[in-house]
Amino acid sequence: LLEVQGLPAEAASIVGNVAFAEEGLMLEELSAAVASAKLKAEGTLASGDAASEIKVQATGDSLAELMASLPAVTFDASTTVILAGSKTTLKPLQTRFGNSDIAGWLELDTAEGTDLKARLESKLIDAEELSASSADDPAPSPSGAAEPGAAAAAAPPATETTTAKSKYVFTEDPLPWEALQNNNLDILWNIGTLKSTTAELSKLVLQSTLQDGDLKAGLDFEALRGGGSSSRIQLSTAGESAELKASVMARDVRLNILGGDIPVDDMSQTSVTIELDSSGGSPRQLAASSNGSVLITQGPGKVDNALMGTVTTDVFAQLASALNPFAKKDPFSIYECGIIAIDIKDGVSELDPIVLQQEKVMIVAAGQV
Repeated sequence: LLEVQGLPAEAASIVGNVAFAEEGLMLEELSAAVASAKLKAEGTLASGDAASEIKVQATGDSLAELMASLPAVTFDASTTVILAGSKTTLKPLQTRFGNSDIAGWLELDTAEGTDLKARLESKLIDAEELSASSADDPAPSPSGAAEPGAAAAAAPPATETTTAKSKYVFTEDPLPWEALQNNNLDILWNIGTLKSTTAELSKLVLQSTLQDGDLKAGLDFEALRGGGSSSRIQLSTAGESAELKASVMARDVRLNILGGDIPVDDMSQTSVTIELDSSGGSPRQLAASSNGSVLITQGPGKVDNALMGTVTTDVFAQLASALNPFAKKDPFSIYECGIIAIDIKDGVSELDPIVLQQEKVMIVAAGQV
């Protein structure tokens, strides 16, 4: 009657003691296990209006044992769950997934819409490790070859929603601003180091607040060998429309644009400045009313040409190959400098100039979008 994809095929076991008491249900040494994953719970499910308090601990050798789409990393987590009316609190919260860790507390109140508060700290978030899914590669058939037609069988059937195309790049469908107006957020997350295939960042501060349809978000971080960023976004909604203000400033951030084994000192130092204002009730209205500017500058660095066709889209790879014919035989493209300047007025973007100076070729372009 109910089928959930990706769950483990292993049998689950539950043992422990549940006792009825005047305070409510008493959980004593209650434990559940599936594959290597184990969950332990102990506490009281209170009766009446009293608050329930349950200590929970979970451990396992691989998240992929619980769901195939999750990364195959060890995990452990512990917290005290407090249930009081419409409010659920996890405090204190300690978790580890592979090399990554998160500590702090969460509080969710569903009395009127959703009100989520969180204060989180991480020493390390290894995004590259966490983004590696055990389901990335198709499972082989018993003969070792992929089953013919397996991909087609797994793909969802085409529908009018998935196949219909708008005549515009941005749709005219109204955006669900009521979701922002009926919910509140107050989240602060400090991350010591964030590792990804593109960059390694430190001292990240992520902050987001949502109150009465007014969303504010900020991101600050430092980058390797100096550099850093400070960005702010504000989205104010009223009825079926919204006003967007975005300010992004990043200076001398070393980026490994396509990944690959590029030493830190060979990564391009990239600076980005974005100032953008917009308003409207749909993606098309927001795009058509946008005003602002974008400036991107790039210093010397290397790009792995072998990854151009595997990481980027086919169209971009063909364009890059046409603009730089040496990319097919050279292992790396050596960039000396680059600049992209975009001026946006009433939804029309004027690109002038676009200049990319490579070791063997210079690319100069301009245009309007």
